[in-house]
Amino acid sequence: MRVTAASTSIFSAVVVLAATACSPQSETRQNTAAATGDTNSHKAGHSEMSADANHAFLQKMVDHHEGLILLAGRAEKRGMQSITPDAKKLHTKQQTEQQKMTEMLSAHSGTSAEPKLMPKHKMMSDSLERQNGKAYERGFYQDVIAHHKEGIAMIDSFLPRLTDDSVRTMAEKMRSDQEREIGEFSKKAGTS
Repeated sequence: MRVTAASTSIFSAVVVLAATACSPQSETRQNTAAATGDTNSHKAGHSEMSADANHAFLQKMVDHHEGLILLAGRAEKRGMQSITPDAKKLHTKQQTEQQKMTEMLSAHSGTSAEPKLMPKHKMMSDSLERQNGKAYERGFYQDVIAHHKEGIAMIDSFLPRLTDDSVRTMAEKMRSDQEREIGEFSKKAGTS
């Protein structure tokens, strides 16, 4: 077999790509993508590592909030006395936080953020819509808890890299609020 310069270059490129894919940074990108629910982990991880962490966090959290806004909004419309106050509170809080993050994104980078509903959050909400009565109530709280846990994982993955004090403060407050609500909603879901 004859080794040419072209085959040596191709082999070298494959070795470099394999080493990069197995690097700790690649694992971090994959873990972050898993925590944020991003199905395009290779794209999200790469842009996340090369982009400003404050911007990436705000954009991902704007999209993440869209899922709970949908879930809570639908629960509000159900009009169930047992969950409507919590659904209304969550809906309002998520919209307020999302608006604040959108404003921060605009001020930080001059770009506007159009919230995008993550497919898995739409599926979660659609699945809940097929429930009724106590099953709906339990499912609502279980879905809010799962959504909050996902949000906490996202915050934890970004927090060490956030450099803007206002973004960091917001992330820390969201984390604290979500941990408190998980405890509160676990009792209502019957999972505590």
